[in-house]
Amino acid sequence: MGLKLYSEEDIQEIANAIRLKRGSTSAYSISEMASQLSDLHGTDYIYSYFTKTLQTLNFSDISYIKHYFFFNQTSLLKLSAPNCLSIGSSAFYSCTALSEIYSPSVSSIGSYAFYSCSNLVSANFPLCTSIGWYTFQGCYNLVSANMPSLSVSLPQYAFAYCSSLAAADFPLCSIVERGAFMYCTALSSINFPICSSVGSSTFLRCSSLTTADFSSCINIGGNAFQYCIGLVSISFPICTTIGPYAFLGCSSLTTANFPSCTSMSMSAFMSCYNLREANFPVCTTIKESTFCRCSSLSSISFPLCSYIGSYAFAYCSALTEVDFSLCTILYNGAFEYCYSLIQVSFPICTTLRQNTFMACSKLSEANFPSCTSIYGGAFSGCWSLDSVSFPICIYVGSSAFQYCSSLSIISFPSCSIIYSSAFYRCFNLLSLYLMGSSVCTLSNVNAFTSTPISNYTTSTGGVHGSIYVPASLYDTYIASTNWATYSARFVSV
Repeated sequence: MGLKLYSEEDIQEIANAIRLKRGSTSAYSISEMASQLSDLHGTDYIYSYFTKTLQTLNFSDISYIKHYFFFNQTSLLKLSAPNCLSIGSSAFYSCTALSEIYSPSVSSIGSYAFYSCSNLVSANFPLCTSIGWYTFQGCYNLVSANMPSLSVSLPQYAFAYCSSLAAADFPLCSIVERGAFMYCTALSSINFPICSSVGSSTFLRCSSLTTADFSSCINIGGNAFQYCIGLVSISFPICTTIGPYAFLGCSSLTTANFPSCTSMSMSAFMSCYNLREANFPVCTTIKESTFCRCSSLSSISFPLCSYIGSYAFAYCSALTEVDFSLCTILYNGAFEYCYSLIQVSFPICTTLRQNTFMACSKLSEANFPSCTSIYGGAFSGCWSLDSVSFPICIYVGSSAFQYCSSLSIISFPSCSIIYSSAFYRCFNLLSLYLMGSSVCTLSNVNAFTSTPISNYTTSTGGVHGSIYVPASLYDTYIASTNWATYSARFVSV
């Protein structure tokens, strides 16, 4: 059966025909046709299009409003169906004038049922246990939703773009799916006491939300609270995983305390500018950019963390001290531009990737007893760095210590190669100790450009720097490629 168009007169004729067939001669009024309209059925859905004059309907006996039944009926203002048990998919799709529906017995509502009903003010379905995808999406004037019996799952985008919705209270809901409340900009109160999973983008840009308390949640999906700029307090005591961008841009959030979280995905708290404290006692993995640009972050605790991704704490300009006793590798830019960082502790870290501590201008000491590789730019721009210890380091990358203008002495007992610009503009570098059992390769003579080891002595009062090497290797060093340029600077020990 194809698409059928019904005017008011057509439907009244059908209903009167039904009554006549049943032995009655009295006519129906348009508001008395509930049971007769429910008799309309077929192998395909019947789409009912009423004339634009229809505004109020009272269906006292109807038990099921079929799919698409009032699709795009833009003049419908009010509907009463007190005994209706089920509302089909797209039943009121784009009924833009609909402001009131009374149907207290409904137990299920299909997908898109009230999609874009932009004047609907309240959704009161106290016995409803299930709704479909996009059910109330685009109901911009929806202020309240009363569905205390809704259980198991709140489907995808169910209330998305309901920009007037102030509260969400779903005491029996255990899963909130993707985008369920995204762009609900007036949403300020939420209650999900048994919810175990918050899907991706669930509360995206809910700018009025101030508190998120999920005592039973174990998983937070990507973008779940992204740009909730009013969010001040969060509580997830048993949450184990946090998805990418979950709290990105939550600029009012001050504390992140996740006692059960074991891993976080990339950019989870990026640009939380007022975040001051982060406590993750059992977290083992911090992915890329997790706390990047958290410019107020001053206290962090990750005693079990063994992995720190690229830019994880980049631009955390209030961070003064970090201690990661189990971390073995620091990836690119992990702490770059942490301007206030003074003290770091990584006792078993073996590798510093590119720009790890770049522009940490207050860092004065770097002690890495297990580090074997320092990649390019790792300490570039650490102007206050004056003490370093890398007893087993064998690799110093390009620009690794460039602009470390306070560094005066450095020792590499095991170094096997130094790359270009490694100590560029280390204006006070007077002593370099290379005490390994074999000659360290110098890849480019510019490794010491603008240092006292080359010809820059402005900062040292005309005093040149020295390169100290074992006496047994002295002759080899001064004859070696690139090292020969600095033959006058070598001192045998």
